[in-house]
Amino acid sequence: MGKKYFIVDDSDMIVESLRRILDKEETLICIGHTDSIETAVKTVDTLIPDIVILDYQVNGKSGLELLHHIRNQMLPIRVFIFTCYAQTEYRALCAWAGADQLFDKLSEFDRLIQHIRSFASNPIPQ
Repeated sequence: MGKKYFIVDDSDMIVESLRRILDKEETLICIGHTDSIETAVKTVDTLIPDIVILDYQVNGKSGLELLHHIRNQMLPIRVFIFTCYAQTEYRALCAWAGADQLFDKLSEFDRLIQHIRSFASNPIPQ
């Protein structure tokens, strides 16, 4: 069975682009997406994905709310922040909050995909 991933983003274009590429991977299974932090909290608690691809801002709410929830619950989830808020101060804030990595939507789409593929194909728990 592949690694389960879940997308939290309010841009349909981003969600569709990620799904178009990641759904072709045999080592990945999409368990859904949402544009609501509240729905995301319920989903990660119930389905416990291996990977969450999370925007920094989702419909006016901070994605860090979900990140804090995941880390406070000690859920074994990799959280990759995928955002336009990629300046140094946001990178530092996300790292401090427990994000595994931050990727810039404007310039690091391919890096995000490669990172996810690498994690998904690694049989050793990380």
